Parts: sequence; C-alpha cells; structure tokens
Amino acid sequence: MYSEKEKIILRVAEDSFLHYGFKKTGVDAIANRLGISKKTIYKFFPTKVDLLNAVVENIKARLSSALEEALTMRGNAVVKLYRVAEIVAERSSKITPFWLEDLRLNVPETWEDIEKFRREVFQKEMIELTERAKKEGLIVKKPTAVILTVILSAIEASVHPDFVLNNN
Repeated sequence: MYSEKEKIILRVAEDSFLHYGFKKTGVDAIANRLGISKKTIYKFFPTKVDLLNAVVENIKARLSSALEEALTMRGNAVVKLYRVAEIVAERSSKITPFWLEDLRLNVPETWEDIEKFRREVFQKEMIELTERAKKEGLIVKKPTAVILTVILSAIEASVHPDFVLNNN
C-alpha cells in the first residue's frame, strides 16, 4: 500500500501528531526530523490533513488487525474480552484525550471518522463478546452497558499517567 519512504514519514508524523497534537505539529518539523524537505512530504501527502488522515488510517488498520487476532484466538469469550481490553489499554496510552480534543476542534471530519470507527468496530466487538460471556455463564447477567463501563473505566484508569507513574 505505502512505499518504504511513505511508511517512514507516517511513523514520524504519527509520533509528532500524538505528542504535540495536530494544530501544533508543523509539516516542516516532521520534515526536519526526517532530514527531508517539506516538498518531499507534500509529494506523497498533498496537505497536512491528508497526512493526518493517512496516520489515522494506519492506526485503525493496526487496531483492526490486533482486534481480529484477539477475536479469532482460542479461548472463551472472557479470555477474548480480556485480550481486547489489553489491546485497548496499550493503544489508549498513546491516543490521549488531549489528542482527540485537538482533532475534534481542529479537524472535526477526522475526529468523527475516529468516533465512527470506535462505535462501529470496537464497541460492537466488546458488546458481542460481553453477550457471549454472559451466555457462557462467565460474566454476571447485568446490563452490558454497565459491564463495559466498568471494564473501560478500569482500562482508562490504568493507563492514566498518574497511575502508571505511581505503579510502575
């Protein structure tokens, strides 16, 4: 899909966007980090938004692949739900609320694309796994929304910087 040069640009751009946000990341800074010209980046990605969207597509593809692997692994629904929660925890530590808010304010179309992906892919899978675990008798028969809120709150709390710093 992408050439090696494009993949390198996307890795550095992702790191920059996640660390500094969309608004504060300049294409010139990405080019400087890579030791190339802005013109070279624009050859592959005509605008900063195009570059951001390619980064987001890469993130979504990696997450989809990891979720697919978790859903097809051996084990019962709780084991799979736990693996999905692990994947979310490791990804959530990189995709911060700051970054999402920056996107919501500055590139609302991209933010909405991320939200749609989250609703259609991630939540759907979590709901299906929770329902399956209830049918298998592995999770208490409480409302799925409550169960998922508890799981996701635990994930969110465990990747919070204060928690990570204080608990190694």
